Parts: sequence; C-alpha cells; structure tokens
Amino acid sequence: MQINKPTTGKLWLALLGIWFALYGCISNPKMVELEDTLRAYDRAVRWGNYQIIPGFRSKDKADEQLAYDRLKSIRVTGYSQKQFRVSDKGTEADQVVEIRYYDENVGREKIEIDRQKWTYDSESNRWVLVSDLPKFIYP
Repeated sequence: MQINKPTTGKLWLALLGIWFALYGCISNPKMVELEDTLRAYDRAVRWGNYQIIPGFRSKDKADEQLAYDRLKSIRVTGYSQKQFRVSDKGTEADQVVEIRYYDENVGREKIEIDRQKWTYDSESNRWVLVSDLPKFIYP
C-alpha cells in the first residue's frame, strides 16, 4: 500500500493560500479601525474620561445628557469583553462587556453588562456606537 505524500510545491501553495486568507482578514482597514475604536472606548470608560464618550456616539445620540457630576463618584474597577461578533458585511458589530465599578455614594462595587452595538458610518468613515451607554453614565 502506497501513501501519496504532498509534494513540496503543493504544500507551499497551501501555506501561501492560508497566509493570503489570514492577511486579508488582518489587513481589512475597517476591522483595524473597529479594534482601535473599541480599545479607545474601553480606555475612556475604564479611566473615567466621560467627556469624550459623546464623540463615539452616532449623530442622533451625540447630544444625550450625561450625569457628569454623579460620575465623579464612579470608579471603574474592571472592563472585560465577554462576546464579540461582526456582521457578514463588516459594517456592524456587537460586543458584550462586563463593567465592574465602585460607586462611592453607595459604598460598594456593582456589575453592569453592557450590550454595545457599533455601526460603520460611511459618511464620517468611522465606527459609531448606536446602542445606549451603560446605565451608570446617565443622570
């Protein structure tokens, strides 16, 4: 019984095909921008830079009033992604994040599950948050 071994040329072609497929996924500019946007939003929430959060919002939600005075008593202690999904078209993304925060007014840590919906806005060429903000941010 003889087993056919792949020739070196076929092996190289297979590896090259896999490399191009992976490179295509990694180099998609929209996905790179989405990762950058999610990372920047994460830092804004985690470090309490609430003044820049409206800049992540869609035009129709950018003017929402936030409870800046109340937010002075909030200290985010954890921010971890639990789920992440991008649509087949690559223009919508859903992310579920667990946010742990300490509310100095109450004197205890709380946990909020934040279900984020992001959409690529082709007018402004950027990703925008179209879902509601975490509840502790509102007045």
